[in-house]
Amino acid sequence: MSDLTFGNALACAVCFGDPDSSLAKGAVAGVVLLGCVIFCVLLGIAGTAFHWSRKARRLASIDDTDQPDTDPANSR
Repeated sequence: MSDLTFGNALACAVCFGDPDSSLAKGAVAGVVLLGCVIFCVLLGIAGTAFHWSRKARRLASIDDTDQPDTDPANSR
């Protein structure tokens, strides 16, 4: 039960140690790299959604122009 007290809780070597150490710099580089990967994935998802939106609008406009006018009111 004494292991659960706050006195025994210590920071990891990165947080507790020297911020200019190679371990801390590697941890920061890892966080930046993961942030860049996440950004690129989200950018790819947004690009795909934008592409599909443009393609759907283009196909809808093609379908509207290819349809013959079947309204009986306009055939008079």
